[in-house]
Amino acid sequence: MAAGNELGKIGEQAARDYLVAHGYALYTIDDRTGGAEVDIIAFKGDTVAFVEVKTRSRSMIDPMEVVTPQQQRRICRAADSFLRRNGIRHEARFDIITVAITGPEASPVITHYKDAFRPRLTSVR
Repeated sequence: MAAGNELGKIGEQAARDYLVAHGYALYTIDDRTGGAEVDIIAFKGDTVAFVEVKTRSRSMIDPMEVVTPQQQRRICRAADSFLRRNGIRHEARFDIITVAITGPEASPVITHYKDAFRPRLTSVR
């Protein structure tokens, strides 16, 4: 397994642990639907959070640098498909969790960006 893949798995586990510790109920991980993958789908109260996790071996400044507009569109399509398929009427939110792991002995530095982006509306003609 490539080092990047292993780092990503460690980061996703750290993100899941973080969410559970902060009162989220994990619904699914690595959900493939609507032509895209959502890293984590979690519920808290009446909100469903679609969470994209980005892990790096250095600290990150701007999460929008690592989640491109194209990725945002794919995640939004996947979320729409998930909500429709499961008949879920909760408020949806799109979050980004960044995980910086700077060394083998260092604890992950987790930053949770709630409501990091919103679906872009398309005009109807």
